[in-house]
Amino acid sequence: MTASGEARAAIVRRAGDPVTIEPILVEPPGPGEVLVRILATGVCHTDLHAKLGNFGTQFPYLLGHEATGVVDALGEGVTRPAVGETVVLAWRAPCGRCRFCAAGRETFCVQPLTAKPRLRTADGQTLGRVLGLGTFTTHTVVAATQAVPIPAGLSPEATSLITGDRPTGDRHGREHRLRPHAGRRAGPGGAHRRSPGAGVPLGTVGPGAGRR
Repeated sequence: MTASGEARAAIVRRAGDPVTIEPILVEPPGPGEVLVRILATGVCHTDLHAKLGNFGTQFPYLLGHEATGVVDALGEGVTRPAVGETVVLAWRAPCGRCRFCAAGRETFCVQPLTAKPRLRTADGQTLGRVLGLGTFTTHTVVAATQAVPIPAGLSPEATSLITGDRPTGDRHGREHRLRPHAGRRAGPGGAHRRSPGAGVPLGTVGPGAGRR
């Protein structure tokens, strides 16, 4: 990301339009938020539904909702994760305050946490984010609780898939390190994924990536 806050991203301007690789503007993280540099992102059919306008109306959309990255900056009040820590991004992060969270049933949280909209197109339009994340980009801003620390030595392409199969912000994801087995496609507990998907290094999001 440049000093002026410019990143590159795969966005769709209107429902059904081609995906385009464009520069975007990323604001600094606010209170309770972190800036994440994306290492790899999963490709999921859910993003095709968003592209076609089958759910959500927040166009232009920044696609992507499962990723591995590195924390580059912290917003006010954030003590964890730390700058430089490797994280997977959870599209569902429990609030810890609602009646379901208080009862230990975080997967039923009614107020999951996301960052405020801090990404804009070069012409000033606020970007919608698929499932409150938006990971088809070189950098994004998320709620600190959406950034779940993992060991740095794991494959980003493999770990990026975990957060599509299960929301890693839930209780199990916080209590247990998720370690996909070498040579296997990542899923819950290291199992094979049943849905089509692939972890993509973010070096592919660049001027030559073209349209899809």
